[in-house]
Amino acid sequence: ASSPSWTKSLVSGLTDLVNGVMGGEEAPDEPRVRRRESVTPEELLEGIREDFEERQYLWSGDIDPELYDEACTFTDPTLSFRGLGAFERNIRNLRPILDAVVPGERRRCILRGLEREAGPRGRVLAEWTMVGDVSLPWGPRIRLSGRTAYTPGRDGRIVSYDEQWDISAGEALL
Repeated sequence: ASSPSWTKSLVSGLTDLVNGVMGGEEAPDEPRVRRRESVTPEELLEGIREDFEERQYLWSGDIDPELYDEACTFTDPTLSFRGLGAFERNIRNLRPILDAVVPGERRRCILRGLEREAGPRGRVLAEWTMVGDVSLPWGPRIRLSGRTAYTPGRDGRIVSYDEQWDISAGEALL
């Protein structure tokens, strides 16, 4: 389902504001040094599993950049942008705020399902829940479930990241 324009505008504006205040440019257009020329379907599946289970990336933003194409499009119900460098800049700037609001020891990602569609370039589909206790006196809890589809390109790296939530973007923001 498409999100109302006010939620997209709010998140986009806040992201731009944080990036403007925190600074930092996108990575230069120089090619990233890669550990390998391509990513196999098995490596992609295992890397995504590690992003969830070991790096808790939905909270930390800590992804394995080796899995992503430089021009990957990242989409969730509130925002869409292109480029691994843009993702890394957004996370670098938002992470201190997120760490203060929902400290690392008070949050977790639960990977509920992970599968790869058939074919050499089959998408990887993940089902997940992120849970976190907000640092406020009354201790509100964030609980958001959703799905992410990862579409690999010719070299096996992710060219499209498409995240969907089980509640509306407006509900999630509230």
